[in-house]
Amino acid sequence: MPGLIAAVILAVVSMVVLGVLFRSWGTGLWIGVPTALGCLLGYEYRHVKYAGAAAMVVGMVTLLAVTIALGLGGVFCGAVLLGISALPLGLGAIVGRLLRIRMNERWFIARRSMLMLTLFAGLCVWGWIDGPAKPGELETVVTRVEIAAEPDRVWDSLMYYEEVTHPPPWILRVGLARPTATEGWSRKVGETKKCLYNKGWITKRVTGVETNRTLTFDVIEQNIGYERDVRLTGGSFELEPMAGGGTRLVMKTAYRPLLGPRFGWAWAEHLAVGILHEYVGEGIAIRAGEAAEVRAAR
Repeated sequence: MPGLIAAVILAVVSMVVLGVLFRSWGTGLWIGVPTALGCLLGYEYRHVKYAGAAAMVVGMVTLLAVTIALGLGGVFCGAVLLGISALPLGLGAIVGRLLRIRMNERWFIARRSMLMLTLFAGLCVWGWIDGPAKPGELETVVTRVEIAAEPDRVWDSLMYYEEVTHPPPWILRVGLARPTATEGWSRKVGETKKCLYNKGWITKRVTGVETNRTLTFDVIEQNIGYERDVRLTGGSFELEPMAGGGTRLVMKTAYRPLLGPRFGWAWAEHLAVGILHEYVGEGIAIRAGEAAEVRAAR
């Protein structure tokens, strides 16, 4: 039990220092901390056949709880973190177990403290090297929705995510802030619409309008609790008439990511935005009085 408490303390303090004080949300936080946690947990368990499994379970629960408690991410980000952290946790547990085998019991307690301090110091250096999170290269998610209505009807039915009224899929309910209302207009260049959420707001300004064809907008304010994760920059709706009748609606969302490593987070971000697009497309189709066929291109 003392070893488990030590591991939890290491995770909490390390995530506070890296994520809150250093504002470093890269590999040190999402790979370094799980590796160190796995190492300390693997060091604690005496039974070889249980060490890896115990370290994985305890480590994942600890990381998820600390991430949500510190506001470093919500349920969706926490779930993604579990996938990213699985391998580092396992490798750390193996290293910790090997260290334990080489140490005799008499020095176990003292060396546990030394190991804990060494891991913490290493994480601090890692976080310092990573530095504060900086916006990455612009990424764009594109989703296409085919609606059995002419472009003028689809144009009149355009709406933002915050204006869709039918029930959202579960991943949007648990993973995103909940929209509550909108204020303003969004049909002419320069018009702004403030989209209110249970955790804040986003303000969008129209930058381009070509009736029945294109609506583009910039995100000029973002304050919904995800400022550590992404910086939204803008998006667009593009309407393409289909040869056999109907409209192909192309939705784009552009953002600059803050989380790393990108191989661990990019796919999850694209998945979430793609599902949001599909939900918006369904809402537009419902308002236009038609069904929608979703074809994603992410």
